Amino acid sequence: MQKIISILLTLISLNGFCQKDRYRFAETYFGFEAEYVNETGSFLHFNDGTINTEKLPSQITPRILIGGTHFWRHADFYISIPLSNLHFGGSDQVTLNNDVFTGFRYLPLSLEDNSIRPYIGVGLHSKGFKIESGPSYTN
Repeated sequence: MQKIISILLTLISLNGFCQKDRYRFAETYFGFEAEYVNETGSFLHFNDGTINTEKLPSQITPRILIGGTHFWRHADFYISIPLSNLHFGGSDQVTLNNDVFTGFRYLPLSLEDNSIRPYIGVGLHSKGFKIESGPSYTN
C-alpha cells in the first residue's frame, strides 16, 4: 500500500511539472528600446542650379517592442515600432526614417530569466529618405 501511494505521489508531482512546462510553449512580452544610427555619409543635391553637398544626420529612435517567445523559449518573433526620430548633426534639409522592424531570433540554448544567451537572427525594415522639398525614397 505504501509503495502504491509513493508511486501515485510521484506521478502527480511529475504531472504538475509537465503541465507547468507545457504552458511555456509561447509567451508574449512588451518593452521599450532605442536604436542609434551613426550616419557618416553625405549626399549631393541640386538647389537653384547649384550642386550642394550635405552630411546625413545621425539619429536616435525610441521604439516600442512587442514580441513572443515560442518553442519553449528557443524562438523569438518580434516587431519594433518607432515612436519618433531624433536627428542630430548633419543637414537639416534631410529626413531619415527607420520604419517598423520585424525580426526573428533562434536561440540554441533555451532563454532563461536573468541570463545571457547566444542567438542567430534576421530582421527586415524599410528606410525612408526625403530631402526637404524633393521626393521621398524608400527601400
